[in-house]
Amino acid sequence: MRHTRYSTKRPKIKITEIKEPDVLGWCYADGIIEIDPRQNDKNFFLTLCHELIHHHFPDISEKDVIKMEKIMGEELWNRSVKKVIAKHKKRE
Repeated sequence: MRHTRYSTKRPKIKITEIKEPDVLGWCYADGIIEIDPRQNDKNFFLTLCHELIHHHFPDISEKDVIKMEKIMGEELWNRSVKKVIAKHKKRE
């Protein structure tokens, strides 16, 4: 079994409008993640999942990060996250 390097360091997440076209998030080697807020709730969450995977597993290919985002992000979204967001929005 191949060992994959991973990080347990907690990233700093910044919500900021990203200037590059077609880019919704960035993960930097210094532990900073940027997420563009101009997305709907689900896409924002999936982008965050995607960048967190890059942060915690820096050696994983983009193709595999996308697979993990789709599997884990969709599962988490469908099981709980969308319910929490909907409940929060009702309180506003």
